[in-house]
Amino acid sequence: MGRSSRRGAKPHAAQPALDRFWGPVLDSPSPALLCVGQPHFSAFPSGEALFPPVPIAVKPRAAEPDDAPDSAESQVSLHDLYRMGKHYVSFWDAVTMTRIAALLEAKSKRYRIRSELATSLADLRDGPAVLVGAFNNDWTLRLTGPLRFSFLNPQPHIYAIQDQQNSSQTWMVDTRIPYMKQSDDYAVISRVRDATTDRVIVAVGGVAYWGTIAAGEFLTDPKYMDEVAKTAPPGWERKNMQIVIGTSVIAGNCGPPRVLATYFW
Repeated sequence: MGRSSRRGAKPHAAQPALDRFWGPVLDSPSPALLCVGQPHFSAFPSGEALFPPVPIAVKPRAAEPDDAPDSAESQVSLHDLYRMGKHYVSFWDAVTMTRIAALLEAKSKRYRIRSELATSLADLRDGPAVLVGAFNNDWTLRLTGPLRFSFLNPQPHIYAIQDQQNSSQTWMVDTRIPYMKQSDDYAVISRVRDATTDRVIVAVGGVAYWGTIAAGEFLTDPKYMDEVAKTAPPGWERKNMQIVIGTSVIAGNCGPPRVLATYFW
């Protein structure tokens, strides 16, 4: 990750830690892409599940003359499109996306917003990207899957973050526990130059939505990154990095984020 090239930018050591974290995104001449996750619960009329595990059966309509002959998607009506969730995002992911967009706006960084389903690999290769969401954002799962801290679904109803260098270290959420009795959630913040896209990727995702909210707060409030910088290795602003955070959940509301683990390379 290169050194700052913004006009009038302060030397790295003099910059706030939060600016140093976002530096690789802010310094890129290309607009940033904000890619927000979407519900995964639909199926095409062919019966092929797009986003398991809860497919919704969609009845095919009669083919029109201008329909592509073998395209299942061409037979999806606007009504079906709404049922398939292609227009929807989580409210909590939208809050996180808004916080990050406000930060980029304050730094005079151009950006564009796309939903996960509307984002292609070509879009991700156009410039730096910020991925919001984890289990509802396939791009997050794909691009962070090979990293040390990654998301997994080891059993039905169990969603987790695992340390791939220490298989005994796992942060889990059991979705069978009643909503108001959940006590903790977890998230991973990753900033890497991705080998697939050759662009800087910032991924912000929680196991459940409380984790995503806490991660969004972490990445937009300077005090949290200041604490990380105190123990980070020299030159951390130019390194790939991951931060695992936790947040306490009380009566359906999340508390402030706390750092559980960090990794720089």
